[in-house]
Amino acid sequence: VVAVAPMKVGGAASGCWFRDAWACVRRNWPVLLVDFALGIEFSLTNLLIEPVLRTWVRCELEAAGGDAHLFSGSAVCGDRRYVIQQAARLNGWLGALEGSVSFFSMPLMGAFGDRYGRLPVLWTCIAGHAFWLLATSSSGGSAPVIVCAFFIRGLTGAFFSTLKSILGDAGGDRSLAYTVKNVFAAAGHGLGWLTALRILKLEMVDYAGVWRLCIGIFCVGTLVATQIPESLPSRRKDAAVRLSLALDPVRFLLREPFMVRWCAAKFFIFLGLSVSFLLRSFVLAAFKWRQGRFEALMGFAGGLAAVSTICAPSLIRRFSTHTVASRSALLAASCSSILVFAPLGPAFCLLPLMAKASGACGYTAATTLLADQYVADQGKSQSIVIAVCHAATTMGHLLYATLFDAHATSGLVQARPFIVAAPLTWIGYAFMLAALAVRKQSGPKAE
Repeated sequence: VVAVAPMKVGGAASGCWFRDAWACVRRNWPVLLVDFALGIEFSLTNLLIEPVLRTWVRCELEAAGGDAHLFSGSAVCGDRRYVIQQAARLNGWLGALEGSVSFFSMPLMGAFGDRYGRLPVLWTCIAGHAFWLLATSSSGGSAPVIVCAFFIRGLTGAFFSTLKSILGDAGGDRSLAYTVKNVFAAAGHGLGWLTALRILKLEMVDYAGVWRLCIGIFCVGTLVATQIPESLPSRRKDAAVRLSLALDPVRFLLREPFMVRWCAAKFFIFLGLSVSFLLRSFVLAAFKWRQGRFEALMGFAGGLAAVSTICAPSLIRRFSTHTVASRSALLAASCSSILVFAPLGPAFCLLPLMAKASGACGYTAATTLLADQYVADQGKSQSIVIAVCHAATTMGHLLYATLFDAHATSGLVQARPFIVAAPLTWIGYAFMLAALAVRKQSGPKAE
């Protein structure tokens, strides 16, 4: 009989939360600092990519001999609503390209990490994002360069799933580790949001300077990443099963009923929630808000998300990972229903955003549940789920950008993207309940 130390499942931590969190920071500081630094950079690029795309939109003013790069707070290039709509659609198409590629590449990279180690995957992703930054910042709106940059970023998009796998490999109280990670990530995203907000309030934005700032932050994060040790035990680097690497994720997915239902739940939930990427363009066109105002109000949502994330371990201990994950999914489905009334006023755009942010603890619960379910397959399980989420977001960007009409005056036409999104999120919630029912019957997989 071999004695095995009991593993803490679902965040069953003891003692002072802050003392345990500090111990987690001391153990995993390189991963957390990389998440913080690159959180700043990702937040900046995600918030500013659409304003940058607006400067690339060809419009009638340029054809008349004017300047086609005047879209900022008060200077508008040609038809304001035309520029907003075209930039939103271009962002949707580029997101669709990146998500389509990552849907196939991320599970392969996760399987590679399970077999040969996390660091090769991590550095491949860092190199791919570095190429995206350099190519996008120097493209000047060149379509072939931009398409190539987004293709490469999709090909090497397993960055965050690899960081989750590194933390999951350590075992112990995973809900605490993922909460601390999410706190550092939220702090980075918050600082990036504050910086982007300041930039967007400028009358004329120097986007070349913004790209230089992003590249500098990325370089700092890359230097810290050199201190991340390999987390995969050496005994798992030898492939016991002689399957092709490309078939590992497919075989893993097909043999797990819980995983199939869980992926379906994530797909429909993220497909429905991805409509929120339109809100920034929607309030600009429908309510004639000034650029940067919506981003300012997003700060309250970020604060709610941070508080919810910090409370995640306590909620998981008080209830369970099942309960926190399912209630957060129910909240997300309710938010998508409220967005149907967005044309009635800005409050119906902001209220769902705040409510969705208050359910951020669900991300920690869902990640913890998956890590505890598949202890020996961290890379495959995390990367497959994130790839499915990316695919759903990709389809959502493509679908909702097509349905979005910036010139619409009818409330029904304005609400078309939100009307389509609402039932999809409820379908995802139903699949999540089915997945959790399967897990209660089967239980976690042994390592």
